[in-house]
Amino acid sequence: MKKLLIFFCIQILFLKTYAQLDISGGMEIGLNNYHSLANYVTENHLINGEEMKQFGTGVGFFAEAAVNIFPMHQLAFDFNYTIFTFDKQANFLGFKINVYSIRPSLIYYKFLYRSNYFLIKIGAGVGLRKIQLEQKSIFTDNYWGNGYGFFFRGIINTAVDNNFFVYLALETGFDKVSSISNSGNRLINPRNNENVNCNLFYVKFKLGLTLSFGNKI
Repeated sequence: MKKLLIFFCIQILFLKTYAQLDISGGMEIGLNNYHSLANYVTENHLINGEEMKQFGTGVGFFAEAAVNIFPMHQLAFDFNYTIFTFDKQANFLGFKINVYSIRPSLIYYKFLYRSNYFLIKIGAGVGLRKIQLEQKSIFTDNYWGNGYGFFFRGIINTAVDNNFFVYLALETGFDKVSSISNSGNRLINPRNNENVNCNLFYVKFKLGLTLSFGNKI
């Protein structure tokens, strides 16, 4: 997967482009479902019927560069950093989980409509995932994991100036990180003796700006 990602990044540099380069960046908010992690926290760290909900809110930042490889098609490289936090009072001690995710991806886009003032496109992406889980109670423990993910995204760009567009996007996807560990020791749920994973299903909304170079038509 890593070699494939490097290969396509090189291709972006050498492909013949069709008069358009889009640079985008902004923030995002989404609903995250860490099913295995939620079960682990609820079963081992909470009391009195409390639970970590299956869906929680996460935030993040993104930057993307997209080039036209055909008049109505783009290839893009996307870098995404997300943060998910669960914070709960457990007994007289606090309990907190932070999940930090680095998510580089390659994306193929197809334009549904394009002009100098309005762009609509849909795309699909795939990439590597690197996770850090920080668990805080009496002590702080950190776990790391690697995996991959894929997603689907729809984007609307509306012009605010000659080259600047408002970036609005809706995305849904799945990340697979089968286990997380610290110095080779995997995080285990003692209730079922299974690995705690950071597999993630999500839906997110993205808001930002796009700087577009070249003709849109």
